[in-house]
Amino acid sequence: MLVAAYSIFIMNLAFGVLVRWRVIDSARFRIVHHVLYFIVMASLLAAVLMAFGEGSALAWPLAGMAALLLGMALLPGRGRAHRAYAIFCCAVYSAILLWQ
Repeated sequence: MLVAAYSIFIMNLAFGVLVRWRVIDSARFRIVHHVLYFIVMASLLAAVLMAFGEGSALAWPLAGMAALLLGMALLPGRGRAHRAYAIFCCAVYSAILLWQ
């Protein structure tokens, strides 16, 4: 489940990058990024619950990752801080995945 949750996160990150670089024009379907974010959070929650259920050492780091990603919603989407925070979250999430 962790790999699936991470993959969805990377897909959402890539979508955001492509929109930022104007490879994709999301003006007509802006909701896609938000729906992907919701799916990221739902899949990460499932991974957290599975990790706690299995007694995995990844449970708390994943719960922290979920808290970090919740913070993403507080930053304006077109701002520099949103992009920097997304890259930071990607680095942390990648480290958690590699740590397993």
